[in-house]
Amino acid sequence: MICIPAIDLLEGKAVRLTQGAYDSAKIYAEDPVVLAKTFEDAGCTHLHLVDLEGALVGIVQHMSVLEEIAQKTSLTIDFSGGLSEIGHIEDAIHAGASWVGIGSKAVTDPSWVKQVIETIGADRILLSADARDGYVATKGWTQTSNVTLTEHIRTYLDAGVCRMVVTDIGRDGMLQGPSIELYKSLLAQFRGDGLNLIASGGISGIADLESCQAIGCAAVVIGKAYYEGHLSLEEIVGFETLNSGQN
Repeated sequence: MICIPAIDLLEGKAVRLTQGAYDSAKIYAEDPVVLAKTFEDAGCTHLHLVDLEGALVGIVQHMSVLEEIAQKTSLTIDFSGGLSEIGHIEDAIHAGASWVGIGSKAVTDPSWVKQVIETIGADRILLSADARDGYVATKGWTQTSNVTLTEHIRTYLDAGVCRMVVTDIGRDGMLQGPSIELYKSLLAQFRGDGLNLIASGGISGIADLESCQAIGCAAVVIGKAYYEGHLSLEEIVGFETLNSGQN
């Protein structure tokens, strides 16, 4: 299981939100590029990079940050937030993203996502499936759709998209543990169909990493647990190294 540190971008800075509320933003680093280099220097191999402003307004705001991180590190980056046009997707890949995250548009415009799949291939897409009370949230988590999480996952597995980061918004930034029962249920339903589940939200310590690994998560996104000192980079990298090759 891969442990992926997260950088959320707002006004050029690395921040964290609580339960997706933009007015809860807390700045953790003035320079996200320096922060990304810190992750790499500690031994991290992946980065979850989110353009929060882009997610809110529907247009990428931090493409230059992605490009600079890709140029100055060798991290494998997934990038999301505001990728609302195929040109944005192509720009993000050109800038250095290994995978592009699609969230709101996957709910509001499935035909557009089909075009993206035809353009770049399903294996370059990371579905951002953000759930609130069982339904998929959109527009930077400010709205809740009438599409259930399970419907959403089934739709995109059928389209060939297997890599999905699933966030329980109610747990995000709360440091109260991940939604293990939700993830167990999703893996029971869809692992046989190729679901590559990346857990996000609620991680608070090593025990949570162990729980996610035990149920078969492919990766875990780590945000506030690191920023608030509940997990050190040494612990994160050490856990991944110790459990390398296990699912």
